[in-house]
Amino acid sequence: MKKITLLICLLIISFGQSQTLTGTWKMSPQSGAFAVGPTQGSGSYFSNTVADITVRSCFFDDEYIFNSDGTFSNNLGSQSWIEGWQGGSDSCGTPVAPHNGANPASYVYNTTTNTITLTGVGAYLGLAKAINGSELTSPANAPLSITYKVSSFTNTQLTLDINVGTGLWWRFILAKQSTTPTCNDGIQNGNETGVDCGGSCTPCSNLFAGTWKMSPQAGAFAVGPSQGNGSYFSNTLTDVATRNCFFDDQYIFNADGTFANVLGSQSWIEGWQGGTDSCGTPVAPHNGSNAATWSYNSSANTITLNGVGAYLGLAKAYNGGELTSPSGAPASITYLISSISSNLMTLDINVGTGLWWRFILTKQGGSGTCSDGIQNGDETGIDCGGSCPNTCLSQINLPVTFEGNTVDYTVTDFGGNVSSKIIDPTNSNNTVIKTIKTSSSELWAGTTIGTNSGFSSPIPFTLSNRKMYVRVWSPDSGIPVRLKVEVSGQPTQSCETESITTVSNGWQMMEFDFNNQATGTAAFNSSYQFNMASIFFNFGVTGSTAGEKTYYFDDVTFGSPLAITVFDKSKFDLYPNPTSNLLNLRSDSVIENITIYNTLGQLVLKQDGLSNEVSIPTQQFAKGVYIITVKVGNELLKKQFIKN
Repeated sequence: MKKITLLICLLIISFGQSQTLTGTWKMSPQSGAFAVGPTQGSGSYFSNTVADITVRSCFFDDEYIFNSDGTFSNNLGSQSWIEGWQGGSDSCGTPVAPHNGANPASYVYNTTTNTITLTGVGAYLGLAKAINGSELTSPANAPLSITYKVSSFTNTQLTLDINVGTGLWWRFILAKQSTTPTCNDGIQNGNETGVDCGGSCTPCSNLFAGTWKMSPQAGAFAVGPSQGNGSYFSNTLTDVATRNCFFDDQYIFNADGTFANVLGSQSWIEGWQGGTDSCGTPVAPHNGSNAATWSYNSSANTITLNGVGAYLGLAKAYNGGELTSPSGAPASITYLISSISSNLMTLDINVGTGLWWRFILTKQGGSGTCSDGIQNGDETGIDCGGSCPNTCLSQINLPVTFEGNTVDYTVTDFGGNVSSKIIDPTNSNNTVIKTIKTSSSELWAGTTIGTNSGFSSPIPFTLSNRKMYVRVWSPDSGIPVRLKVEVSGQPTQSCETESITTVSNGWQMMEFDFNNQATGTAAFNSSYQFNMASIFFNFGVTGSTAGEKTYYFDDVTFGSPLAITVFDKSKFDLYPNPTSNLLNLRSDSVIENITIYNTLGQLVLKQDGLSNEVSIPTQQFAKGVYIITVKVGNELLKKQFIKN
């Protein structure tokens, strides 16, 4: 909170990215192109089959057109799939207003939150009934706008997710259309017999040649009762970091038909291999030591590895079973190819009755493309880090100070609020969020502190401490400010409480005690892992009643309020930041003592300084964000640093 090094504007709309989005898209002609399940990416409730592509041809030929000027249109032709809620009979029929493309619409692709928002009554992607928080039961209830999460995005394929209610997520996979068949557009068209291969293009086997890794995303490896169903287990984004020794494993398809597993010195070693489900030394024969080959069957759409110990995804998964000992490794394994593009491959394998594994791999390039929606080349995140111009930002977490340029301080408005990250009008050394509750805002207009993914870790509520604090500037005293915590993706798992402003046209620290839930809302449930917070100014009053009002907020904390001090660089310096092994502190005055807390509010280090310069070894610190407080004279100075 104490010093500004860079002002990051809220909701950066990248039209460089939208250049890739611009064009005509259709539902991808594949199984699982539209699916619904209890969690994001899970299609366990319903997932279309290959047969549905023909049965619902009037749906799969619908066009979703993103124009370069920011306008959007649904082009359904004379027929689309009309469901019962539209007055149809779940069959092909005449498109029903307003979901017939008749109304003007626009789109915004937000690269910060990785979302696409369509604005215009009746504009949609995938299924018309899927809207944020629910499913339509009548065309008359079509909302003004819909926001979709972008789970993956390449030049030719777009995967979208939308939460339509508690425990209900739809996934839509779209393919970009080309006016002229080509051999390098990432889709099968023209006389191709595969994606960008066969016919007049190069043989299809060349599509595989190169180095692949597990895709660094949620759901990259998952298992469930049917093909493509990950309801039994599906990795999370956290697993990408926890199992980094697995996600950096290389699967190399050479053009001459040879194959190699290159695992380096560490991979994820499971119990059946004699490990402890953690990073460890690769175990033979699944260590790449044996010679292996690969072959692609275009008729069956399968890929087969020949060679004891050769595998893709998880070493234990083979046709018809899972290994219980390395000595049982088969001589060959065949995988079904559910989808493949120039840089993304989805494989399925049946390992027993009612048990299917899915693996999603990304092709590695010489350098990051910085705009293809996947992590490749030397990128350290998706389209960021390495040789890309933009730095990868860490996910927001408590305490939230809105300072620095290493954390994604995106906030998400709803109900008519408009927010931005600005320099504090009352203190040029401070950065805050400015929130305008517009004259057209709803009584429930609010702002989520972060994206819809919430904080990187749950709020550490305890039985004895369920308080949060937010520093607030309000033009009026005596208005209610509501704070809501919830589980991201589970809006019914929430708790809300209120506090009343006592200062007008000035800052105050407000306490929110979740033991005292707001009237008419659910009581605090200690079994919920709350990891998201939203703030509502003058809750219960519409913008039309109160008129447009401007509020500011800062210093969102758990447990105790953040001390308010002005950071003066001339008095205190901290370097290098980020740090790996040693953190150096320097001050013009004697540093009396030092405390360091992690983002869970846990004390990590406390020591005396008694010098103008202090060095702190950080080798044993876990990777992450830390808050350091030093006492210099009568002043407490706070700053954030990152341990790599």
